Amino acid sequence: MKNCVSYLLISFSVAILILSIIIGIGLYVDEDMSKEAVSVAKISKNIVKTIFSDVNKKNDSIEMETFWQTSPCVITFLRRFGWDLCRLYSKKLGVLEPVLKKHNVRFIGIGVEELGVDEFVAGKFWSGELYVDAEKKSFQDLSYHRYNMVSVLASLAKKTAREAISEIKKMGGLGGNFKGDGLQNGGTLIIAKGGELIHSYRQENPAEH
Repeated sequence: MKNCVSYLLISFSVAILILSIIIGIGLYVDEDMSKEAVSVAKISKNIVKTIFSDVNKKNDSIEMETFWQTSPCVITFLRRFGWDLCRLYSKKLGVLEPVLKKHNVRFIGIGVEELGVDEFVAGKFWSGELYVDAEKKSFQDLSYHRYNMVSVLASLAKKTAREAISEIKKMGGLGGNFKGDGLQNGGTLIIAKGGELIHSYRQENPAEH
């Protein structure tokens, strides 16, 4: 019996050590990727599908560079549409839309998939133009971090995520779900007319924006 208990304790300790290493690798990758240079030219020919826009027709496939050819733009690469944290920060970013529109700056959101987009639009979680990069080509080209099942759980234990989840609970929830790709992080680009990169931001936690 004593040997059995000792074996279980050793096995548990090894499991904790392995888990800690995996989480550590995940956090290291997050930090490392945030240092990579952003290239607007690299994403200029990438194709996205139109969901909602006053410039393009629904379901039109367009090249990214059309966003900044005639005006400056703010492009936010969103996490999945059914994710409560994505819905929360999408609503918060929406307060910028009237100001940006007044100054002829396009306000653009790009999701990772079409799953859940109808509910996202109906819930008015995003106030600007909306597109989908189903192949996640721009997410990859911009080196936006992709979690694994262990590292995404670790990210939700951080203070930023806990505070956002608490805020959502106080609001009575945002009707989110667990459907779709919940492992892809996003970010935001501010691009001047003609394609000059003004600012680049990469999400380091699912609750950040």
